[in-house]
Amino acid sequence: MARVDGAVHGLSSMTVSGIGSPGVMRFADGGLSERGGAARERVRLQAVEWFSRDVHVGGVVRRLWVSTNAVYLWRRRWRAGGEAGLVSKGPGGLSCRLD
Repeated sequence: MARVDGAVHGLSSMTVSGIGSPGVMRFADGGLSERGGAARERVRLQAVEWFSRDVHVGGVVRRLWVSTNAVYLWRRRWRAGGEAGLVSKGPGGLSCRLD
């Protein structure tokens, strides 16, 4: 069980650690709400600012409360494609075949 805004919820809704906003919700399928996605994008763009200042990966991890693997991935994408390489491409997966 996870606590969100003082209420207890099942595994279908949890806060996203590291974003700094307890109201950002994660859907049961693992995707972020629109608000959560925007917050995650702000986190990635903050990481870009620190990459450009040569802040060590460990410093970015501690400041943003994200995993080391995420920071290495973001830095690799940033080096390959600049800031545009870190812009969200929207939800992953296949489109709904029921439509």
